[in-house]
Amino acid sequence: MTNETDDLSITSCERCPRLVAFGNILLDISVDLKDGKILEQFDLKPDDQREIPADKLAALVSVAVETCGNPIYNPGGSALNTCRILRALGEKNIIFCGAVGIDDNGQILQQILKDCSLNTCIQTLPDQMTGTCMCLISGDKRSLNANIGASLHFKKEFVSSRWCQSKIGICKSAAHTNIDEDVRIFYIEGYFVPEKFHICTFIYEQYCKGTANLFVTNLNASYILQQFTAEMRYLVEHADLVFGNLAEFVALAQIYQCGDVDELAQLLIKQYRKHKRSKILVATDGCRSVRLYHGAGSKFTAMNFPVPVLPTNVVVDTTGAGDSFVAGFLYKFMNDDSPTLADCIRYGFTIGRWSNDSLEDVCYVVAKYDYASQGAQELDLRKNERYLLLDDSKHWWRVQNTRNQSGYVPSNYVKKEKKSVSLFDSFKKKVKKGSGSKTLPNCSPSRQVDSPTMSRRLPPDPTEAIASTPIGSAIVKYNYQAQQQDELSLTKGTRILILEKSNDGWWRGQSGSATGWFPSNYTTEENEDDTLHTYAMAENVLDIVVALYSFNSNNDTELSFEKGDRLEILDRPAADPEWYKARNNNGQIGLVPRNYLQELSEYLAQPFRSNGSGPDSLDRRPNDAQSNNNNSTANNSNNNNSQQPERPHLTGKSWYYGAITRSQCDTVLNSHGHDGDYLIRDSETNMGDYSVSLKAPGRNKHFRVHVEGNMYCIGQRKFHTLDQLVDHYQRAPIYTNKQGEKLYLVRPLPKANGT
Repeated sequence: MTNETDDLSITSCERCPRLVAFGNILLDISVDLKDGKILEQFDLKPDDQREIPADKLAALVSVAVETCGNPIYNPGGSALNTCRILRALGEKNIIFCGAVGIDDNGQILQQILKDCSLNTCIQTLPDQMTGTCMCLISGDKRSLNANIGASLHFKKEFVSSRWCQSKIGICKSAAHTNIDEDVRIFYIEGYFVPEKFHICTFIYEQYCKGTANLFVTNLNASYILQQFTAEMRYLVEHADLVFGNLAEFVALAQIYQCGDVDELAQLLIKQYRKHKRSKILVATDGCRSVRLYHGAGSKFTAMNFPVPVLPTNVVVDTTGAGDSFVAGFLYKFMNDDSPTLADCIRYGFTIGRWSNDSLEDVCYVVAKYDYASQGAQELDLRKNERYLLLDDSKHWWRVQNTRNQSGYVPSNYVKKEKKSVSLFDSFKKKVKKGSGSKTLPNCSPSRQVDSPTMSRRLPPDPTEAIASTPIGSAIVKYNYQAQQQDELSLTKGTRILILEKSNDGWWRGQSGSATGWFPSNYTTEENEDDTLHTYAMAENVLDIVVALYSFNSNNDTELSFEKGDRLEILDRPAADPEWYKARNNNGQIGLVPRNYLQELSEYLAQPFRSNGSGPDSLDRRPNDAQSNNNNSTANNSNNNNSQQPERPHLTGKSWYYGAITRSQCDTVLNSHGHDGDYLIRDSETNMGDYSVSLKAPGRNKHFRVHVEGNMYCIGQRKFHTLDQLVDHYQRAPIYTNKQGEKLYLVRPLPKANGT
């Protein structure tokens, strides 16, 4: 396997598609039959597959949809399915080419593909119906009735036209040897070959022959090999990469008069001559294994990959090589710097488990920070890299990287990718005509839905509500009641902080301590000049803090808040250091107790926060902060310090400073310390706990160490001793900001007396 990476490396290009696919387009329409009358009327069987004339199919569709109602629309076609899955995986640089008719089904199909954000180069043909498959469902039986329609009449002249070539990144006037230098893969499905073989040869001769581009095909069906033998031999012999299932490769072996598939593979690879490339054949065998062959000339390698065992209730896609499997293989093929064939096969296994219905449920996360795994079950994170989310049911999420390695990561070190909503979702919903659907206020007429919830949203990141910085604010125009757990209810006239905007019209916002998604057209966004109360927009804001506990004001000068609220700190009065002047998201200003709050940067630095008490939370509420009298505050502070327990086991530790206040700590760090110097002190607010204070650029950092029994807990981590804690954070970052800058404990702050 040492040389196979040379065969798989692909150069990225931002201007041209990395993959250009050609195939038949079908609109799959499914309805549930109420009885057998439609089958009888059109002389159809309840469990059958057949191609029927276009006029008969059009009549069948009309009657079935009108009679049964609740049609479900899905785009169909082998290459198109593969492209859709690649797009769902995040591959934007692909384009699909095909033909549709100028009819309602064609408009529906093109709209679905547009809403899937899939780039297309579609020829629209008058007087031709769009390829359609009408699926009549009777219990567990399916009557499939299809006509590929316009796909049958896809024109070579269209492919060679200046418009099409500009879409797929071809310069028509370029010299043949340099033509299409940036486009790397041309993919043709086997179903495309009948009646359009001349287009297949044109694509190979013009865009692949004599270039570094790859010519890829999928056998798709044994009958195509048997009925179009010469045409399929041409594709197979010229292809750099061939997909198919075992039955199709057996049929191909018979055509070449080979005893078995191994002999066929050796023959095809022996004939292959392409500089610095190997021919690759991928033969799937259902849920049993995948047989892979690669090489060139006399160089030949065969490998077998058992398919991972699936639960008995999982349906495996076995049509052709499996459109999902092909998508997974090609995604790895195109996106890893040095992928191996084994990597591509294994990723094909992972994605091959997807079905059309589960496609919308697949989720990726992006790392917000670097993370170094601390155990065998954990996984390293690299900032801005994408990971497939496997399990988000706990605080630690299980993810998989592009090398097929999986493990657990802290959930607030990653964020889920926001998937845009599409008409595809609304088409898939079984919505009867006249069923009382409603339109959102001021919504585009084309976006009618049963409720503002237009897509199946995944559960939110547990820390997203805290971790996001507001980007604006909006005033609510209409009341809205949340329909799902991750949505935000709206009350007319209130102000919402905008945390994130999605291009589907849904925004994520915060109202008080609640966060969630809401329909943006229920609100009016405020310009920055219109409000003085948007977080981080006011010039006099000193800091943003998070409320660790709820607080009820006792007089007009104090400001009430709820646990989890974020407040703007406007002033830290020197005469009363235990009380801050703050402003809430409604613009109300008042005094708040300092020891009920934590700076947002420190809050986010800790790997986890629990909803109740835990390593990140104070075990006890701070000293009663009801009085704003300076003397009583000072007395409370002194009493707290005087009650701190003796710690003889820490005597002599160079980093231990005992019972000093945070203010004193900042003073000594700023006066005598350098960035990276640190100390450990007794906690002011939680007797028996500690704080780690670190000299840092701009603002010092303070981290709470909570004592649980004999363990010292900081965030999610637990240590047997403070020495172990210090040793760990001298090697691993104790804090990483959004720019990826890391802070470590470098050296204990030197004490003035030298002890």
